[in-house]
Amino acid sequence: MIVFTIKNSRSNTVYVGTTTNSIEERWTLFQLAKDAEIDAPLYKDMRHYGVACFSIEEYDYADSRAELAELFVEAMEQYDGVSLKGMKTMLPRTAVYPTSEGAVPAAKAATAKAAIKSAATAAKKKVKK
Repeated sequence: MIVFTIKNSRSNTVYVGTTTNSIEERWTLFQLAKDAEIDAPLYKDMRHYGVACFSIEEYDYADSRAELAELFVEAMEQYDGVSLKGMKTMLPRTAVYPTSEGAVPAAKAATAKAAIKSAATAAKKKVKK
């Protein structure tokens, strides 16, 4: 489990979040969701300043949920951060959305390929009947 920070180089705002996945995957989801009609400070800043003004970094790694909570509080206090807890991305886990600002994780692409292959196989079976 990872505590991460997203820093806005223009406003010096620091957002603090947690993830069980890679921070790169989480960052990609935030980038993809920024254009959705979600009323969240990070998305507003991303739309206003542009994604290029942001950087994501791993703050620390936790082995337990208790340690994760402690590290989250520590990062929030250290950076006077804005919490990303509970912030929605509104993206279905199996969807693949292309973006010019970041690559879609390979796992998402593989999931989409599997879904397409499954649908094609089902369609072939219907045709044979």
